[in-house]
Amino acid sequence: MFLLASAAAWLAVGRVLRPVRQLTATARSVSQSNLTQRVDESGSDEAGEMARSFNSMLVRLENGAREQRRLVQDASHELRDPITICRGHLEVLGPDPADRQITVELVLDELDRMSRTVDDLELLSDADRPDFVQPAQIDMRSFTNELAAKASALGPRNWMLDPTAEGALLADRHRLTEAVMNLARNAVHNTLAGQTVAIGSSLDGAEGRLWVRDTGRGILLSDQARIFDRFTRGRDAHRLYRGSGLGLAIVNSIAEAHGGRVEVESDLGAGATFTIVLPLRPSAGKEQWRGS
Repeated sequence: MFLLASAAAWLAVGRVLRPVRQLTATARSVSQSNLTQRVDESGSDEAGEMARSFNSMLVRLENGAREQRRLVQDASHELRDPITICRGHLEVLGPDPADRQITVELVLDELDRMSRTVDDLELLSDADRPDFVQPAQIDMRSFTNELAAKASALGPRNWMLDPTAEGALLADRHRLTEAVMNLARNAVHNTLAGQTVAIGSSLDGAEGRLWVRDTGRGILLSDQARIFDRFTRGRDAHRLYRGSGLGLAIVNSIAEAHGGRVEVESDLGAGATFTIVLPLRPSAGKEQWRGS
C-alpha cells in the first residue's frame, strides 16, 4: 500500500509539475533575439491559466522588442541623410569665403533638423511615462481661441475660428497645445497661401473634441491608416516640405496618453480634418489619470 501510494503521489506530482518544468524550460530558452517560444496552454486549471499569462507576457515582450527595433532602424535611416549631407559638403569645403558661408548655413540647418528629430523621439519615448500628462481644468472657449491665435503665426493662410465649446475639460494644457500646433503646422504644409485653416472645439456628454481642418490637397484613403506611424508621411509629402514624419505620431501619442484618440476625415483635393477626441472623465483614460 505504501509503495502504491508513493507511486500514485509521484505520478500526481509529476503531472502537476510538468507545466512548471515546461514554463521553466521556455523561460530559459527565451532571449532578446528570440521571443517566439510559447508554453502549451491546454487545460483549464491553474497551470493552464499560468501558461496563458506567461504566453501573454511573451507576446507583449515580443511586440515591444519588435517596435524598439523598428524605431531604431527608422531613426537611423532618418538621421543618416542629414549626416551624409553635412559630411559631403564639409569634405569639399573650399577656401572661398562665400562658399564657406553657404556651407556653414547648410550644415547648421541640417543639424537643426537632426536636433528636432531627436527632441521628437525623446517626447515619443516619454509618452508611456505615468507623469507624461499633468491634467488640469481647461476652459475650452478661451483655450480654443488661444490655440487659433498661436497657430495664425505659422503661415499666411485664411485662418478661421470654428464653433468653440462651452465648458471645461480635464486635460494637460501644454501637451494639447503641442498636439494642436502639430496639426496646424501640418495643415499649413498641405495648403497654399489664402486657403482656409480652421480650429474649433466641442463638448458633449462623454467626450471633448479639438479639431484642425483645412481646404488643402487632402489625403489619399490608402495613406490615412498609416500616417500616424513614426517616420511615415503622406504620398508626395517629401516633395512639398521637409519633415521627419513624427508630427502626427506625437499627436497620436498625446491623445492616447489622455485615454483618447485621433480621427481623420479627408478626401483627395478636398482638404482634411484632424480631430483629437478626449474622454471627459479621467477614469475613461489611461491608468496614470487615476488619482488625478
